[in-house]
Amino acid sequence: MKPASAHATLRRIFDVILREAESNPALARKLVEATSGAVAAAAAAAAEVPRPAARQGFDASQFHAVNVLRQHGEAALRGKLEQVKAVESLRSVATASGLVLSGGAAKARPSRADLIDAIVAAAKHYDATRTTAAT
Repeated sequence: MKPASAHATLRRIFDVILREAESNPALARKLVEATSGAVAAAAAAAAEVPRPAARQGFDASQFHAVNVLRQHGEAALRGKLEQVKAVESLRSVATASGLVLSGGAAKARPSRADLIDAIVAAAKHYDATRTTAAT
């Protein structure tokens, strides 16, 4: 069926419904109730759809793991990493710090503990290689 013929068919159908609704008030009321009910149901369904919570952006550039390790030690670094709850945020800390993660943290879905251990180990390795190179 061509689009033009489909439009013509639909126009004829709606013209018949419109003419009948003009002469039949009961049909007109039923059509209004049916369409307003559909609109109300669609609006209610749209309102019930849960919206994802707005995430507070975690700025990993303000958290450099190697600098925290150098200035405050391993315990402070672990403490700060424990405060970061999201796995994605821990990964972004490692990326922003220039660390390459290995072991369990290299998996597709590592645990928080694996990521924290890997970040601490990578930061210690980075610091040790830089300290050795500087001397």
